[in-house]
Amino acid sequence: MMSDQPSTSSSLHLAQLSSLAAAVTFDLTHTHRWTCLTTHTLPFEDRLVLTGYPPATIQAPNPAETLIMPLSLDETFSLRQWAGVFDAADQLVSHRDGEEKRRWGSALLGIVSADSTVVYYTMHDGIVKPKQN
Repeated sequence: MMSDQPSTSSSLHLAQLSSLAAAVTFDLTHTHRWTCLTTHTLPFEDRLVLTGYPPATIQAPNPAETLIMPLSLDETFSLRQWAGVFDAADQLVSHRDGEEKRRWGSALLGIVSADSTVVYYTMHDGIVKPKQN
């Protein structure tokens, strides 16, 4: 039997993504003092991403806008999916770093576990040469 109602799985998927985004937003805002956090929907696999600014530091007095992708600890992503996320984010999110549009070079992954602990990793778009000490 077909129905005009949205499927339970897609509604559940959106609810889970919204919950992950809310957990990461709360943690970044209240624990790490990030500002201007905004939620965006990527057309790629209907993913939610965040953008925002980390707190200023002595080393980075004017921090750049950062792309944040909330994930569940149970999720797995292929390299092809990550490339799709970066491509979709480049087309969706307006960059405020000047007039010239730039690509997101990296994204901060906010990985949320079942107990609501959030761990952050940086994912780069391509191969990045390590910094020299």
